[in-house]
Amino acid sequence: MRWYLNPFFVRDAARELCELRRGGGPRAVQLEGISKPRGWIFPTSAPAVRVIAADGRNSLYEPEMPLPLPLAWGYRIARAVGAPVVSDVDPEQIELRVGWPPGRD
Repeated sequence: MRWYLNPFFVRDAARELCELRRGGGPRAVQLEGISKPRGWIFPTSAPAVRVIAADGRNSLYEPEMPLPLPLAWGYRIARAVGAPVVSDVDPEQIELRVGWPPGRD
């Protein structure tokens, strides 16, 4: 069974979203990194997203997401030949944080 058809993943994701809602909703969402493409014919990548709830609870989500085949192969080829822009950036070190202003509900 493919990973995206597995009903246990859907159940676990729904459970985590309910826990986040019980925590008062999200206070901040943080992108902690993006994994390198995996798979030859059906490439996937897993972004690491941390959601911080209003009560301070942290939840880390790493969903496997499909990538377009040309994007994954283009990335691999650029890394192999040492293209300057692609070779200098490590996708696992990318960070982005989006938060709500304090005192705003």
